[in-house]
Amino acid sequence: LIALSSDRSSFAVSVEPKVSVLHRWARPTAERIDPTVFDRCEQSTQASSNYASTYASSYVSSCASSYLSTSTYASTAADPKQVSLGQPTPLPFLPCLSWGWALVSGGGNSVTPILARAWGSCLQFLRASFPDSDGAPDDGAINWPAFGLHDEFNAPSPVVALNWLGKRSLVYLTITNEFTIVDTVIMTMQENLDFSSMNLVYAEFALSRPTTSTRGPGSNICTTFMNSIRSSDDRLMVLCQEEVKQITVLGMRQQIASLEEGGQWLEALALA
Repeated sequence: LIALSSDRSSFAVSVEPKVSVLHRWARPTAERIDPTVFDRCEQSTQASSNYASTYASSYVSSCASSYLSTSTYASTAADPKQVSLGQPTPLPFLPCLSWGWALVSGGGNSVTPILARAWGSCLQFLRASFPDSDGAPDDGAINWPAFGLHDEFNAPSPVVALNWLGKRSLVYLTITNEFTIVDTVIMTMQENLDFSSMNLVYAEFALSRPTTSTRGPGSNICTTFMNSIRSSDDRLMVLCQEEVKQITVLGMRQQIASLEEGGQWLEALALA
């Protein structure tokens, strides 16, 4: 399965045994996409409301996280065109898509294909449910999966990149430099990092048609950070201006040890 998106809809597409559009997923409503129509108290994510006190916010630059481990690799490539995420991203908000074999709330202990989509401030999970192999038809017809919206919540600001990190962790980066990790089983925020000093590499491109909400030369130029964040073997690789950073989720024992080293004894005891 692969996922594609236009400025109006997203699509789940099969590539084997034949290329076929299996599901058309309409974009969220404008009220869900555009955060300016919400009051600040209504913009906090469902994950933020359940944020456990045992996980404190920290900065990647100080490597003070009790939930994540970071390492840095110097870049040897030629200097590409780069900007800081702190620069404003032009409208419209672009959709971010990421497939993953994931554990989600209510799904038990079995992993299922989940398409995570962020469109503006709206984050959604589309679940693909495959029929039992015992019920395969004898005439050679293909039992395509069924798709359904599994869960959704709002981020505090528009999302510019998202990716899966392991089976039960979804990470997303917002336009305000917030890098958030959400446990998709218990739907709680596990970490919230400040990426304002990361200087991520970005890409820009022109939409096929100018938007009606903006005017003037270059109004259809959009910016994306999706290619700057990629996951592999439970690791997240972040492409920065002069280096590549690696982020991994710490195990429970490593989290406890990290909290103990930081003098957070009560938090370490709560995890134990």
